Amino acid sequence: MEMDDVRSVSTGEGAAVVGGPVPNDAGEPAQDNEEPMVIDVDAIPDAKGCAEMVAKFVEQTGTNSDIAVPCLVRHNWNLESSIRTFRDGSPHRSRPPQPQLTNPARGLTTEVSTSRKRANWGSDDAPVQKKSISEDSASSTRTASSNGDGDSISRSSRNGDPAMPNLGSGDGPGNLQPTLFRLITWNIDGLDQQGIGIRTQEVVAEILRKDPDVVLLQEVVQESRDILTARLGSVYGFHFGEQAQYYTAILLKKRTVQLERSDLFPYPDSTMGRNLLTVMASWSGIPMTFMTSHLESCKEGTKERHAQLALCFQRMTAQNAVRTVLFGGDLNARETLRENDVKIAGGLPANVRDLWVEGGSRPEVRYTWDCATNVNAGALISHGKPRCRFDRLYLRPSQQQQLRFKFFGFAGIDKVPHSQRYASDHWGLMSDFEKV
Repeated sequence: MEMDDVRSVSTGEGAAVVGGPVPNDAGEPAQDNEEPMVIDVDAIPDAKGCAEMVAKFVEQTGTNSDIAVPCLVRHNWNLESSIRTFRDGSPHRSRPPQPQLTNPARGLTTEVSTSRKRANWGSDDAPVQKKSISEDSASSTRTASSNGDGDSISRSSRNGDPAMPNLGSGDGPGNLQPTLFRLITWNIDGLDQQGIGIRTQEVVAEILRKDPDVVLLQEVVQESRDILTARLGSVYGFHFGEQAQYYTAILLKKRTVQLERSDLFPYPDSTMGRNLLTVMASWSGIPMTFMTSHLESCKEGTKERHAQLALCFQRMTAQNAVRTVLFGGDLNARETLRENDVKIAGGLPANVRDLWVEGGSRPEVRYTWDCATNVNAGALISHGKPRCRFDRLYLRPSQQQQLRFKFFGFAGIDKVPHSQRYASDHWGLMSDFEKV
């Protein structure tokens, strides 16, 4: 994580232990059909310990004691388990568990020949940098005349692993199209070399647990890339925004997402090699565009960061109205009384939605780079506990409104096994949508 000029934001209330019936983790009264709780009496701390745990729960979730106490009681006063359950409130998805994939996949590289001129950010067929689209999969390539937007494209058709059951990609006779779509965006902190191997393995494990259709990654480096493609290459196709020592990636699940094209738009005035990686694809018959970026860092990059964000919003809104557009990444976005990057960049376009806001602006999933709760981030500063919403996820719905927003929350909140550190100094963002 590159950071500078971060400002501490604190929330919390005084702790108080309350009695009465124990509601569930959502603060609702327990239902008659719920399984009875099994409370380990020996695990209950003394009064002082209870008060301290309640205070910590309140501080780390931005809630109050009326929510903290029931959550802690239901988890036998295990603070980490209580917070994890409270934050991971995503609806259950009826998907089979994915196998642990360890065999490296074969690679296919296709070249996209384009102009190196300054990009015309307002059009779908803007000139882009010549780049390689790296797909770590056994693939066949065919040429399609149009993607529906009037652009000629190179489409990759990937054969599934015959050893795995068909989960229903909707691209063959008899296949059922999926109805629930999930996306994760996550800065996986490849710049931190401490424990990068085991931390990236935890990133892989979290992706397999959450089972998203699309993953947007930032701060990928060669070592983490090797692990990701080896462990996930049989499930996901990879597209990299490789332009500097660390870069972005977009992962598309082969069985549910069909690739149309991948483009890389370098920011013309970036001094840090930053760019916008865009993938056009379809999911369950819905045309979609996925965009990710790691915007200019630090105080000295403020002016360029504002320009980059404005270009990203322009690129989002310029997409064909038939497409659902999702843009997420580490935008290094500041949001203080003195400085608000989104407002300075021209404000959020009228047809673009901030999914944290759409999800109710829940305080417990607001700060994605949080020195109060993430020891990886806290280790980078010598004083204070800055809490920042650097990472964002935005939606521009299609004209047909083909997806209904369902959920917004965190990913990557478990510590690396046998370690006191997390997979990254950023929390990942996860969002679910339902096909209308």
